[in-house]
Amino acid sequence: MTDKLDALVTLTDGLTREERLRLARRLDDDQLVTLKEAARLLSVSQPYIYKLNKEGRLPFVKLAPRCNRVRLSDVRTLGQLGQF
Repeated sequence: MTDKLDALVTLTDGLTREERLRLARRLDDDQLVTLKEAARLLSVSQPYIYKLNKEGRLPFVKLAPRCNRVRLSDVRTLGQLGQF
């Protein structure tokens, strides 16, 4: 995890989903985040992130077998649209 994202996840434990997404806007749009980080930013479970991917609503970036990431911009867009 990057230093910025690590700090964001640590500091956002008590925040609402909207507040987390607002803070995430300050990070690079093309930054890749883990599925766990995406789940925390959206306040959903990690299995739900897989469901969103299977439904075609959250694309994964496959780095290696069993190593998926999500673009931060896709997480933000999904969160702003409330489509989950």
